[in-house]
Amino acid sequence: MARLKEKVEQVYDSAPSPVSNFARFARDGLDNKDYKFVESNGPQAARQLLKFVSELPEKAGCLTVEQFLLGVKPSNAAAASKPLQDWETLVKRAFELAKITDWDEAGVRDMAEQLLPLLRDVAEFVYPAATAWGLTSKTIARSSIGSST
Repeated sequence: MARLKEKVEQVYDSAPSPVSNFARFARDGLDNKDYKFVESNGPQAARQLLKFVSELPEKAGCLTVEQFLLGVKPSNAAAASKPLQDWETLVKRAFELAKITDWDEAGVRDMAEQLLPLLRDVAEFVYPAATAWGLTSKTIARSSIGSST
């Protein structure tokens, strides 16, 4: 079973910068020198995280979020309710950060304190589905090895 640091690395390996940079901070922590980068790139990273998370089902070739999370469209809506509620909560958190226009008011430490845990939470939640659909750096590497033979 992958540890959280590995999940963060594998889920965000293909993410655009600055999300990929923030994923490194979420995995390894922030140094004092990193706060300037957080301050100047945090708003863009929040918006890109929202887009990245929202596009995962489509990138997997899934027609619905249910299919992405569960592998199939459930015959029983109750079976999908908990995973869908968790997904919606993560997307709402990403949306709340993405729509902040004045991070100066919120403060750079507040930005890091909201964005980095969200990156971790998203990685923890989507890792199983992203692995199953071949969207992590580990599964992408394995599939390219298998296709080259």
